[in-house]
Amino acid sequence: MWKYLISLLCLVQLAQAQVTLEEPKRQVFVRFGVDVSRLGLNVMSDYNHSGFEMSLDAEVKYRYFPTLEAGYNKLSHQTESINYQSDGNYFRLGLDYNILNYRQRFDRNLFFVGARYGFTAFSQQTSDVFLTNEWGTVELDFAPEDLSAHWVEAVIGLRGEIFKNFYMGYTIRVKQMLTHTEYGDIAPYWIPGFGKGSRVRTMGMSYSLFYAIPIKNPKPDFGN
Repeated sequence: MWKYLISLLCLVQLAQAQVTLEEPKRQVFVRFGVDVSRLGLNVMSDYNHSGFEMSLDAEVKYRYFPTLEAGYNKLSHQTESINYQSDGNYFRLGLDYNILNYRQRFDRNLFFVGARYGFTAFSQQTSDVFLTNEWGTVELDFAPEDLSAHWVEAVIGLRGEIFKNFYMGYTIRVKQMLTHTEYGDIAPYWIPGFGKGSRVRTMGMSYSLFYAIPIKNPKPDFGN
């Protein structure tokens, strides 16, 4: 009996040691990011397109990273027959899960999957619209309207440390529209943070630089 009891105690101690290895004391930090891919919006688009996006994330539980993203987006397009403008702020709130195994308590590299809820409040205006028919040409102006939209995202991405506390990485997004207000009886052409309003599902990608602000450093543990 004593032999079985000793064996059981050894198994319990081994399990505790494995838990310690799997969940080491971690450095507490807040990571701030800026999406540098937004600087090339005009290059990647045929329209006059500008904006910025920032993010905050932190590990509140082992491998789990609540994330807040916020940005501003403006798009304008002018031709001989139409002048279109859309601009507004957007927010995303979500959670990332790190797939990578940590090797030490200061390791903060991420290969993650996650989800987001997105919301935007924006305005849209269309003016100098020229319609030509058999009776002639008519010019129309549509007054600015305040609109909003809600959507969800599935994300996957990577963040790696390039220098101490400095990171770079990308995020790939699959976006699913939930609901949006309409521009009259027509879906808004461009929705900040989401994309074309005529689409129910769309994809996006961001490339960001990050800086991690250490808040608390744990004391070294054996094996971590």
